[in-house]
Amino acid sequence: MRWSDDGVVIPQVHTKLHKVVILDGSGSMRGAKYNNAELGVKQDYEACKKEFAESLLVEFSNYNTSVLYNFTTPLKFKPSYGGTALYDTIVQVFTTLLNTPGDEKILVQIFTDGEDLHSMLQSKGQAKKLIEQFNSKGWTVTFVGTKEDVEDIQMNLSVDATNTLVHDNTAKGVKMSFETYTEATRSYTKDVARGIDVTNNFFKDINKTNG
Repeated sequence: MRWSDDGVVIPQVHTKLHKVVILDGSGSMRGAKYNNAELGVKQDYEACKKEFAESLLVEFSNYNTSVLYNFTTPLKFKPSYGGTALYDTIVQVFTTLLNTPGDEKILVQIFTDGEDLHSMLQSKGQAKKLIEQFNSKGWTVTFVGTKEDVEDIQMNLSVDATNTLVHDNTAKGVKMSFETYTEATRSYTKDVARGIDVTNNFFKDINKTNG
């Protein structure tokens, strides 16, 4: 049992939570931006690990899409530094995630710093349908990217504006966006425990631009 600040009892809903981080490992992330992303993923996991039964990291480019880390083994980031193939990655990862039992919750964080120029032509439409299936289950898809990327995702992939965050395309912007994400994740886990619909409004209380 938990109590709100005004003394009202907050009902607790015990739901198994999964978190999946889909991280851009393309060449444009090379150097300080990727180093800050690596640090941000680690810090976010440490801050929220007690709330999630499982946390996975997927690094992607047009050279490779792989689950690198399940947060139970030592973390070794291995960016492939190819081109950005986000839609292909969404199709591959979400197709697998949809096998998760419906009474559990999944939080997906997608982070990229550039436009998708390397996915197969049909992948965008497939990705949109998969995200819509995710939304219908009450699961949460969030997206952090540059202004142009965020606008594209909102328009073409059915990701709600309240689940997107614009970052300045610099190492500092990457660092700040992960700090913001951790703050929003804490609010998300509290909302799940209260039985609140968490499909959208992930960044509802957050300044929408970092950098």
